[in-house]
Amino acid sequence: MVGGKMRPILLLVLLSVLPSLASAQLSAYSDRAVSTISVLSPPGAVVLGPISYGQVRVCTGNALFTSPCTPLASIFDQNGTPLIVAGGGFGQVTTDVTGHFSFQCNPGVMTIQVAPSSSNNPQLNYLTACPTTLPINLTNGGVLGGIFTGAATINLINPGVFTNTQANLYVTSSLGGMNIATFFSSAFGGQHQTDAISGGLIVPVGATAVNNDGVAGYCQTLADSAGRTKANCTPLFGLGIASANNSAVWGLNTVTADATGLTGHNMTGYEADMNLLGSPAFFKGILLTGLNQGGTLPASATGFEIATPYQLPYGFVTDRHSANVGLQLNDTLSTNPSPSQSFQAISHDSGGTAHISQINEDSNGNWVIIDLHGGGTSNFIAQIIASGTATMTTAAITAGNCGTTVTVSATSVATTDTITWAFNSAPSGTNAGVVAWPTSGNVNFAYCPGVAETPAAATINWRVVR
Repeated sequence: MVGGKMRPILLLVLLSVLPSLASAQLSAYSDRAVSTISVLSPPGAVVLGPISYGQVRVCTGNALFTSPCTPLASIFDQNGTPLIVAGGGFGQVTTDVTGHFSFQCNPGVMTIQVAPSSSNNPQLNYLTACPTTLPINLTNGGVLGGIFTGAATINLINPGVFTNTQANLYVTSSLGGMNIATFFSSAFGGQHQTDAISGGLIVPVGATAVNNDGVAGYCQTLADSAGRTKANCTPLFGLGIASANNSAVWGLNTVTADATGLTGHNMTGYEADMNLLGSPAFFKGILLTGLNQGGTLPASATGFEIATPYQLPYGFVTDRHSANVGLQLNDTLSTNPSPSQSFQAISHDSGGTAHISQINEDSNGNWVIIDLHGGGTSNFIAQIIASGTATMTTAAITAGNCGTTVTVSATSVATTDTITWAFNSAPSGTNAGVVAWPTSGNVNFAYCPGVAETPAAATINWRVVR
């Protein structure tokens, strides 16, 4: 009886109970309300921005063609308390500053409409579904196994603990004996962390796997991104938003460390591999970009900065054959005329006083050095405007006269320039009295000895520096 007939009966009982358990289980639903906004640059760009503090109305079934939609769906907060429309309002839920909203619901099709905070006219109107969620409880070392397909979801909701008295870990995966709580605490002087999801591992002696990853993401795309405006493939994504005064956010923060006394090991803070096999239309290794929606940068804002407690031998290196132009600085302004962006060099004298020099190219293409410490005095850096040789005349010169003028074309030379010249070999006694002067686009030379003279053959090297 125990081994043969009771098992089918027990299975039938379980199959009859499971659907009722599933139907009674609320599912978590979360989304972000965004709409198109206009930006100054680039012209014509389509940018999505959050509907902050918007009213979210949730209705049962397909109610896309009514506004406001009806009938209202029964939705709940994370504690299971019903959410209702307040008198004169539009929705049961309000988005946060980033447009995010969430609630619990019963599985099924639903319509969501989102209206601005001060309006009952929806900006968004779309059909979606509250997912089917089965309760999963793992206690005392319980194991979840198997393959989940279809619309199965796992939603874990917890208010969280954010105190610095212990590690607060909620979903963890540890391999090779890794203790995530003590690993963090020992690296950060006894401090503690709160992690929604944690992954960690210890790579054992003799390991041969190419990569051993605490957290990994993989993505392959077959979709047209329409110029990176949709269907973007992102193996790892994070979003941090400062939503309170004096708060702090990091887009990415990783730490690479070693143990005291080790030698011969390798340390790389960040490596971005880009393996090229095709002919892309867009190729950027590291791109710092975003949207300026009216904020004000601090005076100390930087795009790339090296700040370490030790002195690196080299701060920035482009390896041999890695780039045609190692560094390019474009215009300061978006309108014409515009000087280039600048280099700055900072030093300190024995008294600790800072000295700052700035070098850039002005809007006419001249290199300029400015002593910022000395009151902003501008000094042009000398540039060779033109250079060449001049073959001098050997025609006889009568006393009191100048010889035949030798004119050489010199593009960009102006009448205000000065000519520097020298013979390209030792002159003879009959090569006396050379004079030089500029004209627009030319340099000119002549013998004016003051006495009768027949010059020997001679060549002059010359240049104009400005």
